[in-house]
Amino acid sequence: MSHDFDAKNFALEQSIFNGKGGIEVVYDEQNYERESLIGFNNDWRIDTVSHLSNDQPNPNVGKLLAWGGASPQYSSTLREATRITVFYDLDFTEKEGLLGWMGRHVFTGLYNEQTIDRLDRNYKFIWDHVTSPKTAADIFTGNQTGGRRTMWMYNYLTPSLLNSQLSDIKITNWIEPQMPIDGSTYYLSWNDHPKPSVNPDGINIPADPTTYVPGTGDPSFYDTFRATKQLTSAFRNKQVITSEALSWQSKWLDNNVVGLLGWRKDKSVNTGQASVGKDADGNPVPEQQELSGTSEITEGSTLTKSLVLHLPVDLGSTSISAHYNTSENFSPAATRRSIRGDILPSPLGETEEVGIGVEFLDGAISLRISKYEMTSDYVDANLGGAINPILSPLGAVRWGLMQSDGASWQEVYDIMYDDRNRFPDAKRFNSYDELFTAITNYLPTDIAALLNRTYDADGAFNYDRILGVAATRSFTSEGTEVELNGNVTNNWRLVLNIGQQETITAGSAPMLNEVANLVVEGYKREGLWGHQDAPDNDADATFGTRFNNSTLLPIAKARAADGTVSLEQREWRINFATNYDFTEGTLKGFGIGCSYRYQSAVATGYENMVNADGIVLPVLTSPHWGPDSWNGDLWVSYKRPLTDKIDWKLQLNVRNLLGDDDLIPVVTNPDGRVAAYRNSNPRDMFVTSTFSF
Repeated sequence: MSHDFDAKNFALEQSIFNGKGGIEVVYDEQNYERESLIGFNNDWRIDTVSHLSNDQPNPNVGKLLAWGGASPQYSSTLREATRITVFYDLDFTEKEGLLGWMGRHVFTGLYNEQTIDRLDRNYKFIWDHVTSPKTAADIFTGNQTGGRRTMWMYNYLTPSLLNSQLSDIKITNWIEPQMPIDGSTYYLSWNDHPKPSVNPDGINIPADPTTYVPGTGDPSFYDTFRATKQLTSAFRNKQVITSEALSWQSKWLDNNVVGLLGWRKDKSVNTGQASVGKDADGNPVPEQQELSGTSEITEGSTLTKSLVLHLPVDLGSTSISAHYNTSENFSPAATRRSIRGDILPSPLGETEEVGIGVEFLDGAISLRISKYEMTSDYVDANLGGAINPILSPLGAVRWGLMQSDGASWQEVYDIMYDDRNRFPDAKRFNSYDELFTAITNYLPTDIAALLNRTYDADGAFNYDRILGVAATRSFTSEGTEVELNGNVTNNWRLVLNIGQQETITAGSAPMLNEVANLVVEGYKREGLWGHQDAPDNDADATFGTRFNNSTLLPIAKARAADGTVSLEQREWRINFATNYDFTEGTLKGFGIGCSYRYQSAVATGYENMVNADGIVLPVLTSPHWGPDSWNGDLWVSYKRPLTDKIDWKLQLNVRNLLGDDDLIPVVTNPDGRVAAYRNSNPRDMFVTSTFSF
């Protein structure tokens, strides 16, 4: 992974009216580029396969395996911002008489224009043939970015763990996977599909031909393949956000009443990517990510109000105050669309907070208690994985590949319709054309018109994507926060923060749920629900079973959680820190401090139930709890003056010196067995050197 970040900025300031007013102009430009190739982006697992595809014993059985697709990514983001701020300080406290009670008022105006130009390119390492008598597309049943031409990377991290306890496993060393290089070659075994063909050499040649014994039954072919870095998708978006804001901060009645009134308006102009040329496999042609000539506009305004009241009573070294504020928020996000193509509003919400504060010993110790409620609407429901199967089901692609691979309808039919009677709708169709017609007809007509789904002469499945398609939800969060700050002595300071929060979701994906149910009706109407969807590997899945797992189940889970308190959020958090500086004696100049962090338990899974529609749902009242956690840090510092104007501070920090160091469960199966762990936070030691002047 590589990063390149460049920034430049300048600011001009000018005071007016003898310092009571001023103007500031700021320009900022930032350019960030990132290239990455992560070799293990899937869950780690233990390799349990005893034999390889060439019937040879697997030498890595029992080893911990990190794996993933070799998918390089490139992104660049150019940000330019211009901000103009003006203020004026109107102070009546200097006046005598009644006018002086009108207090002090600061008026501020802001204009900000920010441009965000983002380019993303996604690549995939794929197999390309070098010496094979058949093309890679024939062997791996896929075009350049589909089927099994994807190069998968497998990185074994441990010796065999057979007869070991999972709780004993912990990876602490650096992982340095071997990454593919564009154009590098590999000698691989492969099996022909969909039906065996004759090896033109008459025998199957193993990697080491001298070890081949005729008649041993090795079913594989062996050939040299090349790793090719193929551009699979690219996206360009330019967003111009214009913001205007006004604020009025006022202090009345000898500073006992402090108010704030703020108004802000944001306007976002989003310009997407123009149509780009594509190669024969439907992949975007490099260097063609230009912006379109049309833009979409989103705008909204928000209001913020706050009031602080200080008790105007002499309590000696103690003071009491109360505070209230309410604020609206609006996030001018990039354009999103519903599953029906309608533009979705940008996320917006409102926060209301009320609380009290007490200061002791003339402010040396302060206590603040707040209770808040935050509501948010049009928040992303994170159901992208449930949306894609509606627009482009796996079966639509796989059946097209079967035709382009040259398999006749009768050949596939004979495999699919066997004595196991796995597919009740198998006899519905008599040709590829009949099946393809059904696949293009199961969607609601308005969505089908947006997608323009077709099969070309080679059987490739094509459709127009709905850019920015998403589903939304709302949520309400309520919580209480207690914060204690104190200088116990001139040398000893401590901070304590305790937070409690609960979140309730609502209105999850209503339109997506409606369309999903219409798709079920369409699948059944067109005879696809019980029809095999992946004939290239003779899988048991049908269009219906895969749609149930990939779309209906995630939507049902999200909607089942509506109206309930989320148990997947830690309810309690405690943070404590303290530091003591020695200012005299042998240890003068030294300091020592520590901190403590605690998080309460969190749900990592649920028991399951089957509802009346046959959909498996989590039982939200029967969670499987992950453990609570705590960690502690320690630091030691030394500070001394270098000159009359420069001080130097050297500090040794040990993060996570104490606390939990066991594997942390993150996913638990319905039966209570842990499916995935993550490592506990590592212990970090680092030194900081600070110069202050």
